[in-house]
Formats: sequence, C-alpha cells, structure tokens
Amino acid sequence: PGDSAVYQVAAANPNVQTRFAMAAAPMSIAMDGTNIWVGGADENLVRIAPGGVVSAPVLLQGATGIAAMTFAGTNLWLMARSNASLYQVPAGALGVVAPVLKLAGTSWQMVCDGASLWISNTANASNVFKVINPATAPVVQTVPTGAGPSYLAFDGSDVWVSNSMAATLSKL
Repeated sequence: PGDSAVYQVAAANPNVQTRFAMAAAPMSIAMDGTNIWVGGADENLVRIAPGGVVSAPVLLQGATGIAAMTFAGTNLWLMARSNASLYQVPAGALGVVAPVLKLAGTSWQMVCDGASLWISNTANASNVFKVINPATAPVVQTVPTGAGPSYLAFDGSDVWVSNSMAATLSKL
C-alpha cells in the first residue's frame, strides 16, 4: 500500500499476499485468461505470468499513463491518457508497440462486448462512447450518453455506463 506495486491476494486467505514491484505506480489491470497485465503511470506495460514470472516491459510509443485496458480475442487493447491513443498489443508482444488510433479528449475506461470495443470519451464535453471494430481499428459508431461518461461494464447483452457528472447510469 502506498508504493508502486501490485499485490496478489489469495481468495481463500486475504492475509496471504505476493508483492510485485512496478517501475511506476500501477494505473490499470487486465487479465487475458492466463496472464495479468499491469499498465503503469509511465509508458510500461508488464505481464505477470502464472507462477509470478514478470516479463520485461512492453513500451507504448509516445504514451504515459495507461488509463484503460481490456482483452479482446488474442489482443490486449489499451488507452494511453497522455496522447489519447489506442494501442493493440498481441498476447506475446515484446519491445515497442505503436498506437493504432488517436482519439480526441480523455478516455477513462473501455470494455469489449465480444464484437466491439466501447471506449468512454469526454472530448470537448461531447460525452460519447466510441465504438471500435477490433479487427480493423476504426471508429464505427459514436454513441451519445450522459455527462461525464466514466466507467462501464458489459453484462452479456448490454453495455452500461456511469455518467459521473450527471450522477446517472445509462444502458446502451
């Protein structure tokens, strides 16, 4: 607590913890079915494999502050806060990864519904979600929502968004 680390806590015994030191404060976390991925306040993305093996960092070109991550298919998708760019990281990636798409504004969260990536976006107070096709990476739809779209979830059929500035919840 209060340090640049990620902790693995055993579900059966919350007092049992394994500490994984990070180069910078962890900002986001995702799982690909096997590995845990941790995005830092710097440009580093780290994979923690089963057994606690920590990979060399994947560097996101031009980015600092990994704001959001989600796993879709065989790729990890990330949004960098510093340059509002979307990154596609193949599961076995090493080295430097370049952005695949630039978005205006701030993106706080993303989720995959099995077919599309949904990204909250507050560009110029537009309060929208960008829907992206993971196979080709362009924005395929812009969906208006309440003020300050922030966090979201997919329940198996619908995408839900919390609108922090409107104190509302939307089902898209």
